[in-house]
Amino acid sequence: RRSKRALTDAIDRALIDLLAIYRDVLMVQVGGDGELINTDLSDLVHQIAHDSTPHQTLARVDHIETARKRLVANGNPLLVLEDMAISLRPQA
Repeated sequence: RRSKRALTDAIDRALIDLLAIYRDVLMVQVGGDGELINTDLSDLVHQIAHDSTPHQTLARVDHIETARKRLVANGNPLLVLEDMAISLRPQA
């Protein structure tokens, strides 16, 4: 039970980090004047911002939040992450 909880907590922390990246992406896309949270990933943030729209970014944030909720609801971590990863891939 503890090991499953530790795994779920570690995945949740990673998803929160991912949400922070997409927060930066959205800020760049809408021309916000705040500082980036992930200054070390500035190139990646700008690349994602350039290659997508704010609507796509918000949809990705929603998918990440859904993954977090599914993990809390005792979803299978592998399936939850796989579904989320598919939703985050670049769209044409």
